[in-house]
Amino acid sequence: MENKDIIEMYNHNLHKELISMGRIASVTSFILMPLFYFKDIFMTQYAHSTFFWRLLPIVVSILFILLSFSKYHNSYRIIKYAYLAILYSVLIMMFGLFYINYGTKNGRFNSFLIAGLITSLLIIQIFSSPVRKYIISFSIAVILFFIATFTLKGGDLFIISNLLNPVATVVLISVFSYINEKKSFSEFKSKVLLELSERELINEMEYRKSLENQLKNEVLHDPLTTIYNKKAAEKILTKKIEQFNKENRIFSLVFVDLDDLKTINDNKGHDAGDKYIISFTEMVTDFLGKNKYMFRVGGDEFLIFFEDKELDATNNIMELITDICLSKNIKFSYGTSFSNSSKLVTLYAIIREADIKMYNQKRRKKQLDKPEI
Repeated sequence: MENKDIIEMYNHNLHKELISMGRIASVTSFILMPLFYFKDIFMTQYAHSTFFWRLLPIVVSILFILLSFSKYHNSYRIIKYAYLAILYSVLIMMFGLFYINYGTKNGRFNSFLIAGLITSLLIIQIFSSPVRKYIISFSIAVILFFIATFTLKGGDLFIISNLLNPVATVVLISVFSYINEKKSFSEFKSKVLLELSERELINEMEYRKSLENQLKNEVLHDPLTTIYNKKAAEKILTKKIEQFNKENRIFSLVFVDLDDLKTINDNKGHDAGDKYIISFTEMVTDFLGKNKYMFRVGGDEFLIFFEDKELDATNNIMELITDICLSKNIKFSYGTSFSNSSKLVTLYAIIREADIKMYNQKRRKKQLDKPEI
């Protein structure tokens, strides 16, 4: 992930934070500014011109609320500057109030008040991460505010001493804010890269697991027919036979050998032989269904495992399969071995029994097909 993408994600998070903080600041202005104006006129008896300066943050707050619910609410740049406008409107209000009321009987009190408000405003901004990087420009504006005030009204040492606190705060917060902003972005970047690394690790693990399953599938399945192969037969049937012996259940195993595969390979090529094998496999599996076990254990040799099937029932099924295959000119020989609860068998023994029966059937076919002399 490129740095610009991380910056965009960082700004997106700040954008949501900005809207929330801006709405809180706006509502706060609606509530506090009228109360302060009431205090200015009826309690402190300041000039009525303070109304303009109190009104300024309210107007800016209204604009922010309107923007935050308009089509521009998705624009990080617009929302960011609108939020900054709220903070600067409060600073301008402070300048206006200080200018109007400086020199009155409450002038010294105002200097304390302004110093406290500026310090509070700076603290609010430093905890407002979306606009924290503008703290230096805001600090410069505060210093210019002091210079303008003293230039217009002239200040004594007492006022200067009162305003040294926010000036010192400006300097310290500016340095701290710059460092903290760099740290915030670095932490966010580290978090994003860590999450990205974790996702990549998870994806890599899932890929490897998928590849492992695929390899296992390839190891246990015949690539031509996609049915189980010889290795799968040894693994699956060994467990099945052990299970059936333990549970005293019956089963049958059929050994199948395709009759004409060598002739087809010699006369028509191996591609035709492969199609012959695939056609046979598809017909058998379609007939048996997905829950039956069929294995390709050699080039033209197959095993079919029947659970809970008597010998006669298994042979009847194989006769039906024979008829289906003959309708497509596919011929095969088969032998069936059967195990009941009275005898315990091994995989090797039952395959050998079925193999012998299959070859006996194949030999009888050849004898019947041999022309008479």
